[in-house]
Amino acid sequence: MNTLLLSYILPIIIYINCVYTANPDEIQNLPGLPEPVKFRQYSGYLNATKGRHHFYWYFESELDPQNAPVVLWLTGGPMCSSLLGMFTEHGPYTVDSKGIQLTMNKYSWNKVVNIIYMESPAGTGFSYDENDPEPLNDNNATAVANYFALESFFDKYPHLKKNAFYITGESYGGVYVPMLANEIFTRKSSINLQGMAIGNGLFDWTLSYDSNVPTLSEYDFALGHGLISPNFYQRKINSCCSIDQDNKWKCDFLNPVNKTKCDSVKKEPVSIINLYNIYSDCHLDMEPVNGSQYDPFYNPNSANHKLLKQAQNTNQPDYCPHSGHKEYLNRADVRQALHVRNDAPKQWSAYKGDKGYTRDLRNGSQTFVDLIEKYRIGRILVYNGDFDSVCDFITDARFVEGLGYKPVVEYRPWTVDGKPDGVEGGFVQHYERGLSFLTVRGAGHAVPTDKPEAALQILKALLGNPDEILSLPGLGEPVKFRQYSGYLDSTTGRHQFYWYLESELDPENAPVVLWLNGGPMCSSLLGLFTENGPFKADSNGTKLTMNQYSWNKVANVLYMETPAGVGFSYDEHLGPLINDNTFTAVATYFALESFFNKFPKLRKNPFYITGESYGGVYVPMLAYEIYVQKSTINLQGIAIGNGKYDWTTADVSQVPTLSQYDFALGHGLISPHYYQSKLESCCGDDLAIRFKCDFMNPINKTKCDSVKKEPVAIINLYNIYDNCPLDRDPQAEYRERPSYCPHSGHKEYMNRVDVRKALHVLNDAPVWSEYMGHQGYNIELRNGSQTFVDLIEKHRIAKILVYNGDFDSVCDFITDGRFVERLGYEPTDEY
Repeated sequence: MNTLLLSYILPIIIYINCVYTANPDEIQNLPGLPEPVKFRQYSGYLNATKGRHHFYWYFESELDPQNAPVVLWLTGGPMCSSLLGMFTEHGPYTVDSKGIQLTMNKYSWNKVVNIIYMESPAGTGFSYDENDPEPLNDNNATAVANYFALESFFDKYPHLKKNAFYITGESYGGVYVPMLANEIFTRKSSINLQGMAIGNGLFDWTLSYDSNVPTLSEYDFALGHGLISPNFYQRKINSCCSIDQDNKWKCDFLNPVNKTKCDSVKKEPVSIINLYNIYSDCHLDMEPVNGSQYDPFYNPNSANHKLLKQAQNTNQPDYCPHSGHKEYLNRADVRQALHVRNDAPKQWSAYKGDKGYTRDLRNGSQTFVDLIEKYRIGRILVYNGDFDSVCDFITDARFVEGLGYKPVVEYRPWTVDGKPDGVEGGFVQHYERGLSFLTVRGAGHAVPTDKPEAALQILKALLGNPDEILSLPGLGEPVKFRQYSGYLDSTTGRHQFYWYLESELDPENAPVVLWLNGGPMCSSLLGLFTENGPFKADSNGTKLTMNQYSWNKVANVLYMETPAGVGFSYDEHLGPLINDNTFTAVATYFALESFFNKFPKLRKNPFYITGESYGGVYVPMLAYEIYVQKSTINLQGIAIGNGKYDWTTADVSQVPTLSQYDFALGHGLISPHYYQSKLESCCGDDLAIRFKCDFMNPINKTKCDSVKKEPVAIINLYNIYDNCPLDRDPQAEYRERPSYCPHSGHKEYMNRVDVRKALHVLNDAPVWSEYMGHQGYNIELRNGSQTFVDLIEKHRIAKILVYNGDFDSVCDFITDGRFVERLGYEPTDEY
């Protein structure tokens, strides 16, 4: 008995010991804290490239640190300490002017994430190179060193490697951040990188920066803020710019068409107290280095600025705040508490100058494009305080625009608290592929310093999903689940619209169900609004009511409009769209992979494909594609309602089948006399032949054709007992609906401007329609049996469910029942 008990207890003891073993980097007692904090914190060194050691300070999240995202912060410079960001922007502490007392920051980013501040490269802050007291650095070497230091961090904290990871930074972080992200992907690291965010970033280091020649964006910024006169702006543009062959402005101030004329327009003598926040009355709170402040290409003692002058009077007014972080970090007791090594620099400094750092002339666009196209990074967020003249928002906005991605919604305000009626925080432009640019009203270079609440909301936006539907028009009350909509990348140039609704029960673990309407070329949103989705629209498309039988009561449900050309889905290439079964299966597969890239936590969940009508083709072919591609999607089964599985010459010529005659007889749609005459004339007397009757190629075609069909008319072929015609876009075959017949206003609803905006529909998307017609879709002759057999025998799919409503004459239950029987599997129980 004791041995048995021990066998249960011992693994638990080992587990507890592994989880709770003391970490030598844990900060036990931090000087200056008036009270204990609610989170754990750690500091020490991470091994980078050979002989290099990066200092880090890691704060656990106040909310669920085991599962919270991990965020790395890199301040720019280059050679600026990330602890500057920790103390003056978004860390948990601020420090008094003498470096004695710490106070808590209520907008600290570790309110919601685990956050790492890493001093990089070696030579910055407490980081060092054991082989060289003044190490040489450049962009590539820094990216590689940061990568190895990051791997060292996850070696120290392996339980965090599964968590979502984001890289953030500002200023020269516009170089650091994307290059580190690229390094992680290039090395095929298991780090779970989901996205990155850069504030007031420098993305290009070109000859223009190197020569202190202003750019058009900097002139535009200066004009917009009244820093130069309209007269000077106009004279400078007229003297330096030209119109190219495409009738576009070309303003290359470094190499103007007429350099003499361009240089003759001298800049106006405008001085700014703080170039990093043009409306601040206070100088930058940063110690000077060799006569320069922070970014070396703005030298306050030089008359040769790019466009503006730093005010020469450096006396700081008494009312200007001073952070004593330098004094604090150089206290002996603080260095000891932070585990600073003896080999580290004797004096900590926020910025030691960029001596020894080689800036490569570079344009960062290709790195961004690679992260988006090649590595499918989930989110990229570029944000700018609009009072910063050093890394101005117009330059960065044009950089993002220049990447070439389409806006998905119009330029619009965003709110500080994330609520539609909240305080305006600035403006945002969302692009396809998870790319966003936003401005922060009233903030300078260091957004979290000037607008801490807005900065925390930006972090939440990064962690959140830009496809999340925050407010859906027509809903009378808040829903109990999250929902998302937008576009999924499919085959080259194709983008498929989706609407994903989380389950009301345990969305983290609930099965994921894809729904595909048939057609072909029918929108799956028809199914959402009229069949199994959570919402129903009133007849005017004004209000939504809840469906108590919605499938998202028990599953995460994904509605995808496929193929391109259906609903809001589109092909960015101009010209008529051509689709067929095979191409649609491949395109839907890639769109599905794109979905699981957006929602990676769902990939482990059981996945099912469902659909109806022509979904009898879509669904099994997509399932087959998933298996053929050896996808990691956890496909468990398929279900098809009233499906169309075969497409034969009889379908093309609209010749009925035996099953359809059987269905019509069973429902009284044809007379027993007509049924018997037709079968005797077309199938012969032999019962064995009768059940294989081919009305397309009868034994005696003349005799068969002589039995004319009876003049029976049905109001609704899809429900033969319904007194109402089908509620869809009116076509010639559908009569006018009686007044007592219900009408769903989903089409009216989907074409409302506010609804399209809420659903993140592209501005140039067409008018939404539930059915686009078969034009452009090549329906191939096929027998679906082999696909089903392959799914069962070759790929061992767990479940296949075929279901039919017995009032449907278009895809009738007898036809589908016989299709299933023909697969050749033995019944396991009785009907």
